[in-house]
Amino acid sequence: MSLAKLRLTPYYGKLQKFQASEDGGLTLNGVSDADFKSVKQICSHLDLTAEKKGDKVTVSKPGHEFFEALDVAAPEAKDKGGLAEYVSRGDLIGAEKLAKRGTVSQTNLFTALLALPQGADTAEGCRLLAACSATADWPSNAARDYFNEKARQAIMLFLGEGKERLEEAKNKDIDALLSTGRCQLDVMLSDGRVKGEIL
Repeated sequence: MSLAKLRLTPYYGKLQKFQASEDGGLTLNGVSDADFKSVKQICSHLDLTAEKKGDKVTVSKPGHEFFEALDVAAPEAKDKGGLAEYVSRGDLIGAEKLAKRGTVSQTNLFTALLALPQGADTAEGCRLLAACSATADWPSNAARDYFNEKARQAIMLFLGEGKERLEEAKNKDIDALLSTGRCQLDVMLSDGRVKGEIL
């Protein structure tokens, strides 16, 4: 079923609202097998998981246990060992070495990701994520895998696009790029409205 048709179902609004909420789970009652197919498609689109037992469907957010444990006020959190400080200076190699020396808390990992500077090397950013994630204490392997997948996507998009724009700025008039909105300096990742969300 197309996304336009899925949006017309009675489940899309409920699931979209749940996805944007702080809740960890949602139960839908009276869902037929035919409707469950639509619910599964919507959940796939919204990055949710759905499980059917009888006529009840339980919807959850992958990795939610991790985000429950995570301090959402990551920028105000204590930066043990100065990991985010290394990252914000652009010293991702130094930050990677620091991460390999001991356990990185989930809050420090999230804070370090938010400190990534525009224009840092994408490969170094991915290596830093791998080093931090390997030493972090995760509630489950599923939470670790979920975080790694989503954080890697954010790093690749943020640093990759930043690098492209900086390369473009070398060959074009910066004032023209700034006025058209195609180039923005000092862009940073930030935490979103939902726990664990990176903007």
